[in-house]
Amino acid sequence: MPRVIVDGIEYAPRADIPPPDNDKIMNALKELVSLYYFGDWHKAQGRVWDAICHISPELAELVYQNPTAAYECLYPRDKREG
Repeated sequence: MPRVIVDGIEYAPRADIPPPDNDKIMNALKELVSLYYFGDWHKAQGRVWDAICHISPELAELVYQNPTAAYECLYPRDKREG
C-alpha cells in the first residue's frame, strides 16, 4: 500500500465503505451463529474474518492492508471516550 507523508506525518488512506445490504448481513450472521451452533470456538478468528468480508469487502481489504486505518475508520479519534 502506498504511503502518504506530508511534513513528516504519515496519513492513513480514506476508504469509501458502502453500507451493508441485507444479504451481506445474513451471510455474516450465518457465519457467527454457526460458531454457537457447532461450538467451533477454535475457528472463531476465521469465522469473524469471513463475517467482516461478507459485510464489507472494502473494509476487509483495509483491515488486511492497514488495521490501524480500519480501526480509526470505525472509531474516529474525536469520537472516542477518554
